[in-house]
Amino acid sequence: MSGSCQSRIGAALYRNPSPSASVYLEWSCADLIAGGSLERLSPTVFRCGDAIVVIRHLSGLSRLPEIRRLIYVIDDDWRAGIADGSLPWLYRAQLRSTLARVAPELERRATTIAVSSQVLLARYRQFFPDKVIELLEPVWPRAAGDTASEKPRRVAYLSAWSHVRDFEFLKPVLVSLVRDRPGCVFTLTENARIPRSWRRQRNVETVPAMPWPEYAAWICRQSFDVALYPLLDGPFNAARSRNKLLEPDQCGAAILASANWEAAPGAAASGRCIAVSDTIENWRNELMRLLDAKGYAAGLSRKNRAHIVATRPHESQRRVWKRLLANDLSVVSTCN
Repeated sequence: MSGSCQSRIGAALYRNPSPSASVYLEWSCADLIAGGSLERLSPTVFRCGDAIVVIRHLSGLSRLPEIRRLIYVIDDDWRAGIADGSLPWLYRAQLRSTLARVAPELERRATTIAVSSQVLLARYRQFFPDKVIELLEPVWPRAAGDTASEKPRRVAYLSAWSHVRDFEFLKPVLVSLVRDRPGCVFTLTENARIPRSWRRQRNVETVPAMPWPEYAAWICRQSFDVALYPLLDGPFNAARSRNKLLEPDQCGAAILASANWEAAPGAAASGRCIAVSDTIENWRNELMRLLDAKGYAAGLSRKNRAHIVATRPHESQRRVWKRLLANDLSVVSTCN
């Protein structure tokens, strides 16, 4: 791609940073980007020697440069999403207009496909038995703030607009608790369909949609006791990553999640979260237990943070990237 083409599109594209790029590359390889070993061509496209890394889509690039090999990172089952009528139609339209237009060609050209969950790992190995398929776990910056309070009072539901169906399931639980627990504060993203009546409730806070860098900075400044992650059964949700074990740690929250989420049972078995089957009664009972049992939420959040610190996801993800890009990093280092 010519330099003039890059400069024309660069100004527009760099205003739209990508959460997937941060979670699956930028945060673990920040020094490689700062030092020029990884050259950013757009918010989701990076070059290292003769290799190109594309995360989800091209961020508007009209075409890729001439390359020796392509590493493609995909963190959603976009095929299942397009077919899933329970997702918002605008979200499915977005999948059709972005991923469905470029992903098949990127998948075809890729020498390596990196995915974000065990479900996607199995599906892509079935789709492309002759390609290298890698598991790439998510990372977040290291949390330095407090963990959940001994007596919780701040509950957060912070999810993207692709989770509308999950929030609609959860809404009756929150309706009753907003009414019955005036001493608790419930913080909800405006991506959810929040009842109008809640806007007059003193114990309900709404968070407007923010550009990705603002949200990533905002959540690190917050302090919540409980984070809610309902994830109803379905092929698109089944492929969700372990990200929601790390994101709530940024604000110190204990995690209450659906048991059918791939990451939940193992984390629950080690005391890092609560995994609950998806009935209104179960969710209400477990959330009330978290709010009423002194020290319960605090213990969960401390164990989750201790696990994250011990397993060092930044270093683990970085090792994957250094292995995948080893030859190209050597070439770049020699040239520099």
